[in-house]
Amino acid sequence: MDYLDIALKARARMGIQDSPHDLIDRTLQEINRGWKPGTLEWMKANRPGEWDKMLTLECTINEMGLGDNQEGLRGVLDEYRGLILAMVTEFRAQPAPVRQGTLTFRGRPKSPGTG
Repeated sequence: MDYLDIALKARARMGIQDSPHDLIDRTLQEINRGWKPGTLEWMKANRPGEWDKMLTLECTINEMGLGDNQEGLRGVLDEYRGLILAMVTEFRAQPAPVRQGTLTFRGRPKSPGTG
């Protein structure tokens, strides 16, 4: 159990209501736990449908974050978290890219006296 889980349980016991900012912050913290750099670039290039869905969800999150519908916001954040974490998992499963020019073979070094 990490500090975020402990804090959330303490808030619930005290009856503290989450603000939209708290909900969004917590979602981003959960995504960051398993984040792998390069995921968004890969997603945009290889999963354009999911990329578009992510952008749509972000607009909805921004709109709902300004309103009073916390249950609706929770639902959209859950969908957003699920999409992003699925993309991270899929991205991690990809083979590492091969970059040209990173390895060179120059042959065996010549022995002294072999000219």
